[in-house]
Amino acid sequence: MEDNNMNKRKINRKGNLNANFQWLRALVKRNMKIALAYKSSFLIQVIGMFLNNLSFLIVWYFVFRKFGDINGWTFKEMFGLQGVVALAYGFSIALTYGIRNISKNITYGQVDKFMVLPKNVLLSMIFSEVQISAFGDIFEGGVNILIYFIITGFSFEKFIIAIVVIILATLLWAGYLIITQSLAFWLSNSEELSNSLLNATLGAALYPNKIFEGIPKVLFTFVFPSIFMSSMPVDIIKDIDLSKLLLLTFFAAFWLLGGIVLFNQGLKRYESGNLVGTV
Repeated sequence: MEDNNMNKRKINRKGNLNANFQWLRALVKRNMKIALAYKSSFLIQVIGMFLNNLSFLIVWYFVFRKFGDINGWTFKEMFGLQGVVALAYGFSIALTYGIRNISKNITYGQVDKFMVLPKNVLLSMIFSEVQISAFGDIFEGGVNILIYFIITGFSFEKFIIAIVVIILATLLWAGYLIITQSLAFWLSNSEELSNSLLNATLGAALYPNKIFEGIPKVLFTFVFPSIFMSSMPVDIIKDIDLSKLLLLTFFAAFWLLGGIVLFNQGLKRYESGNLVGTV
């Protein structure tokens, strides 16, 4: 009898997972269809973001041309850094831009419309929007990673590690965004604070970690995890450093699970507004 009950529970879990996957797939498909309705706008946003990111590399080219290297880092490492940051950040918001609007939904009482759905509230909010310009990040990041491997030498082992660290950095970004956005459950009108924390973290991620020392390095490693999402993945790829890979894995899980727990705790104390709509 117990075996039958366990088998039924396993079948139900598989059915729920499949139903959630199909629902998310349909949601993303709908959002992409809306976004692609204006193809010229889509291309302009993608190209615009690509050029914006390219400008950072041009600046760093002249910096390294003048100073040679920064504590062992050269311009070729910047291709890897820009590639990891652009890919991880792009993947974390391209199909899931609702993650950037969690605090806005909380502030204006829009969480209600996600709570009435028979699906996970956090997933419903995250997958409710797409961000077209993020595809420019992904394209530019892919180009930079390709150039990085051409310059430094390609190996299958490094390629696999690059895929792993980019996935981990993406999950870390997602967790960090959920945490900063969920502050709105406790702090009223914290949308600007959430965006400021994101901009500070993203800005620091575009610099090699070799320029940070002492307290700033501790802050941008453990409080604002910029180094975990940029320079450390590059060091792991370059040196095939498994100890750093384990550290990155731990903190990616820490930030992502922390974000989920914080959001769910906030949701429990959420006082609903009167703005109930439909997704």
